[in-house]
Amino acid sequence: MRALPVIAVFLVASGLVAQTDSKEAVPDSHPDVTVTVEKFPIGSDVVEVTVVDPQYSAELLTQQCQTMGQLVGDGPRGLQVAPVDITPKLRFLRARFGLNSIISENGLRLEAIAKALGGPNSPIKEIAVEFKGIKPSSKTIKSFKSDAVRVTATATTVLDIPELEYRILLLTKDVDMIKIPENAEIEKGPEKPVMEANAHPSEGPKIGLWAGIFGFAAALGLLVYSLLSRRSSRKT
Repeated sequence: MRALPVIAVFLVASGLVAQTDSKEAVPDSHPDVTVTVEKFPIGSDVVEVTVVDPQYSAELLTQQCQTMGQLVGDGPRGLQVAPVDITPKLRFLRARFGLNSIISENGLRLEAIAKALGGPNSPIKEIAVEFKGIKPSSKTIKSFKSDAVRVTATATTVLDIPELEYRILLLTKDVDMIKIPENAEIEKGPEKPVMEANAHPSEGPKIGLWAGIFGFAAALGLLVYSLLSRRSSRKT
């Protein structure tokens, strides 16, 4: 019975990954940093940034979290940066703070996260971003690629809570080159009416009809002329 939740998670994740191009997929590797975003009905969204490298600079992580707030137009609230000891040999550096607008009406601010954690002074190359309570939809991007970044998405459900995870692979240290859309814009041109395929669809049958009438009249005229010519020749 314990295998059932695992199977369910696998099926949901496979359903979303199947919609992405395997050539665009981020390699299945361990990210350098994990960003968890949890949205609450009241107050700021809670953001946690956990860096794998235990030697990572706390000062640098503090600056990166502040930059993230500047990029979304809201300073991080109650920012705390401290090491987390899982075991004597397993230690992480984690930042926790409140931040508005990281989940906006337009979509998810992945670009702000990537720019804040990237850059010439950062050793981070791969980022995992987990949005708790967010389900994939037609508006959420499923994959994105450019010369500067690769992005893929995976949907999972943990304890009946949906999660949308993005893997961001940074290919440049130039943050100005990092561009990630907030949502999946479906570019659909206006549907053309069926009648527009043929500007005057009724002209086709009309032209054929009139051509037939004129052809029949011409043939009839030749027949009458031929009969009259024969009669006149007999009289003479």
